[in-house]
Amino acid sequence: MMSTGPRVASSIQQVYGSDFSLNVFESVNEESYLGHVKKLTENGSRWTRLEGQSVILSDANVYAGSWIANTLEEISGGRIEVEMLGEHRSVLGRLPGWSSNRSAPVFVIGGHYDSVQNAPGANDDASGVAAVIELARVLSAYEWPLDIYFGAWNSEEIGLLGSEEVARILSQRHINILQYFNIDMLLVEDTTKPSDQRVWGIYNSAARFHESRLFVDLIRMMSHNYGMDLVCPRSSGMDSLWYHSDQYSFVQQGFKNALFMFESGFSRDNAYHRPADTWDNPLYNYSLGTDTTAAIGAAIAFTMSGAYDKPTSLRFSGTLNPGAEEKFLFVNSITTEVEVNATWAGGGLDFSVGAEYTSLNSSSFTQSSDWTQVLTAQTEWNGLHRVTVKNHGGEPVTFEMTVEYESDLNGNNIIDSSEYWMDSFFVTRDSDSDGLNNLLEKEIGTDPYKTDSDNDRMPDGYEYFNGLDPLVADGDLDPDGDGITNFYEYLNQTNPQSSDTDSDLMPDLWEIEHSLDPRTGDADRDPDGDSITNLQEYLRGSDPHSYDLYFLMLPGPASILLGGVIGAACVISIGIVVMRRRP
Repeated sequence: MMSTGPRVASSIQQVYGSDFSLNVFESVNEESYLGHVKKLTENGSRWTRLEGQSVILSDANVYAGSWIANTLEEISGGRIEVEMLGEHRSVLGRLPGWSSNRSAPVFVIGGHYDSVQNAPGANDDASGVAAVIELARVLSAYEWPLDIYFGAWNSEEIGLLGSEEVARILSQRHINILQYFNIDMLLVEDTTKPSDQRVWGIYNSAARFHESRLFVDLIRMMSHNYGMDLVCPRSSGMDSLWYHSDQYSFVQQGFKNALFMFESGFSRDNAYHRPADTWDNPLYNYSLGTDTTAAIGAAIAFTMSGAYDKPTSLRFSGTLNPGAEEKFLFVNSITTEVEVNATWAGGGLDFSVGAEYTSLNSSSFTQSSDWTQVLTAQTEWNGLHRVTVKNHGGEPVTFEMTVEYESDLNGNNIIDSSEYWMDSFFVTRDSDSDGLNNLLEKEIGTDPYKTDSDNDRMPDGYEYFNGLDPLVADGDLDPDGDGITNFYEYLNQTNPQSSDTDSDLMPDLWEIEHSLDPRTGDADRDPDGDSITNLQEYLRGSDPHSYDLYFLMLPGPASILLGGVIGAACVISIGIVVMRRRP
């Protein structure tokens, strides 16, 4: 069997409050993407047809469906749960998210794997299914908060029949789709257009901004910031092909949150529905498919990078030569204040924030600077905005910059940082009874369903609240140097960062060895009734649970006489008392 490309990472990275969009973008591999296209087309046309009320699937179609299903399982290490749906045998794989909220939304990425008769269907639509498989490979290396569905629909060429079945099934299952990404034909560009209009991101013009256009803008943002800057938003009202690809099946079932990634060079695609639609057609540019695939994956990753009570954040860095400038895009989804912070060395820089045709604020600096707030700006319009950095000096300048702002992905006028996808029950619950609620466990990286994440016999809560690392096995360490390891500090419920937990001037180890309570200030107590306090016993080196006699201090010879009398008369009885009291 042909290799399916690079495998997923050996360890799964759980995502909460971390932006892996650049990692995802850079992990999409053109050789791997092309390999998927070759494999899908090696057996020729993958046609289907209707005969009366029955669907007939060609052998190549059946083989392709099975290969896609097996590949989704293989490249994810079994993490993607695959099923074949409907009479048309569409493939649907689910990568489970870690959120326990069953009403949380999901992402769906799909393309169709059938082709017309006599056409191998490399561009139409192995290019889309290859994107689905490549994203499954890359995204399954992480554990995301939301479910991600990977779909390969059948019988698109005879009326969108496979996707119609799947959309209906998902509706019946009450699946809440945050966004459906339909990918159909990516490989032919219109070279007469500007370089940032080589792939169309077609959004649903009948939907609100947050239901479709928002995610097209995010894909453009990722292609611009990280890639070849190929993607251009386009309204479905401007393109009749909107009604002839699988996203329309989802729209028909009430899923307005749909978009359509499509080549800009369709009018010059002379291999469309022809035998020339082979993987090695010289007209095809696989960089288009790879960059678009990477931008979709990065947009999904960025969407799930948020955390409760934290604003949306982007980070950029680079070096600008004299007179050079660089523009970075971000997507505004609610009226908010944008804060730009930066550090740079080598000279002065100009900073500005603006919408497409409007400058919102700017600032200029003549010298290098450590981290500082360079400007803020109030945004009022939804859509793409830019941050521009310009070197106005005569020497190269190296910079780092953060852009922070609030977002509202679902358009309900509640900022995302106060409305995370986990339900309130999950946030406040302590599922593993380790003393940490589930939300806090997500923030510090421990497992909310495992009491002892690092298997060092100490609960995560004890370690967290006592300054230990619940992700590193440190039960045998002794950070306070009191002779008690962290594990035994836990058993005694003492502070591993203090040699005297109760601050009573007696070390924890001495109190434990002498059956005192190292958690309670008991320096003034006298458990053996010998009129010597515990602290005095510690300082004398005596046992606080063993009765000690001592000389009465009378003035002059009387004390000597009394001491001698007592010493002579009581030596036997003292020995008896001591023997009885000593363990």
